[in-house]
Amino acid sequence: MFQRLFGRERNANRAITDALYAQIVAAARQTVFYSDWNVPDTPLGRFEMLSLHIYLVQHRLHGERGVAAEVAQVL
Repeated sequence: MFQRLFGRERNANRAITDALYAQIVAAARQTVFYSDWNVPDTPLGRFEMLSLHIYLVQHRLHGERGVAAEVAQVL
């Protein structure tokens, strides 16, 4: 019963955060970082690029209101 009542909003928020995370990962995997900017194409280098991009998104969303603020809390 509770899942039916509260599940839709939770699933909607999950869809938003999943889509945003996919965009962050795509941005962090751009080949320019590894070919032109000398980021090592290793698990550690990829982790560092992903961490940097997540930090930048959280920093950008920090002062926002509404859905953006909720998304920043989840990330």
